[in-house]
Amino acid sequence: MNSRRAFTLVELLVVVAVIGILAALLLPALAKSKETGKRINCTSNLRQLGLAAALYSGDQDGVFPSRDLANPWPSQLKSGYQDLRILLCPADVQPPTNSTAEASSAPRNYLLNMFSDYFEGALSAIEWKLFVKGRFPGSIRQENIPHPTETVLLGEKKTEADELYGDVRSVASSLLAVTEQARHSRTGGGKAEGGGSNHAFVDGSVRYYRFGRALCPDNKWAVTDAARKTYSVCIY
Repeated sequence: MNSRRAFTLVELLVVVAVIGILAALLLPALAKSKETGKRINCTSNLRQLGLAAALYSGDQDGVFPSRDLANPWPSQLKSGYQDLRILLCPADVQPPTNSTAEASSAPRNYLLNMFSDYFEGALSAIEWKLFVKGRFPGSIRQENIPHPTETVLLGEKKTEADELYGDVRSVASSLLAVTEQARHSRTGGGKAEGGGSNHAFVDGSVRYYRFGRALCPDNKWAVTDAARKTYSVCIY
């Protein structure tokens, strides 16, 4: 008669241990792969918004969207991206976006550079007051930006921040407080210092910067050479 040999308890424990070891090795790799995918999708969203800004500029004789608080940039650029989900970074948890909602009030993870250091020096006192209030009709031309490959056009904002525009002149109370510096690829137990964020630049490129590298040694939200140094802030 043929006899059937069953697994012993020791053999079963060995198999379970091997499976546990393999799972411990694979799960971090899978999590990293998932995070990389989200970061790539976020990069794609910023690239689309940068393209929308370029199309807008082309239609407006080289002028970027104005700081109009009554008609903010998500609405001004809407024809260039259409789907409001583009305003969301997949790495952040946000409420579902209604495709028929107003772009100006839709959930979003990005903010536009208001180029405040340029306008502070270029506008008259009266025009500057209108600009601060979000009522100045004009905006900056790409030709007025000497470092288009190194000047941020759009960046990631913190989830809880409501700001639409990044103001380089108020690093401590505004820009540093509202820009997201570490949404992606955090390491070391999820510490912010181990992560980074995506930025769309005036020239149309999108690049990932490690924690704080977009603010130091040159602040890439600034237009003028002087402001890039003056408003530099090193947090890493």
